[in-house]
Amino acid sequence: MDRLDTWLNAQRGWRRLLLMIATWYGSTLVLCRGVWGLSTSEFTLPTLDAIVIAVIAVPGTVCIGLALAANYARSTRNARRKKGQPPFFMWRMTVAQWLLSFALLTTVFIPLYSHHKTVFALQMISLAGFYLLILEIRRYTDRFTRPRADYLPQSMI
Repeated sequence: MDRLDTWLNAQRGWRRLLLMIATWYGSTLVLCRGVWGLSTSEFTLPTLDAIVIAVIAVPGTVCIGLALAANYARSTRNARRKKGQPPFFMWRMTVAQWLLSFALLTTVFIPLYSHHKTVFALQMISLAGFYLLILEIRRYTDRFTRPRADYLPQSMI
């Protein structure tokens, strides 16, 4: 693991909870906005609705983060699991989630008639960054999951 991932995974208690909120808040905000959009046909007061959505997303983020952390902890305690799982907190994953959330939120919160070339360019840059980070996450996690070269089966010795 690199140093930042090691530091992120070493946090415990309220710092770990803050890291969970920082990691999954953007995606929970998109989810809350989608649910809010289903319940109301249009914004009555856009700033008030945005504030309500932002406040509602905090407990949802804590619940999602705690559920994912419990699932990860249970899978690491499993005796039959593959050895060498990637870390739970990765800065690459956090940045990728925020880039995707930014692209989705600008699509949802900015009305279609006011889309400018700069908004579209920002969305494309964030999606390109998201895609590159997903490729990097895949390459990084392969280090943990693929077989090591120095391992030889007993039949070859």
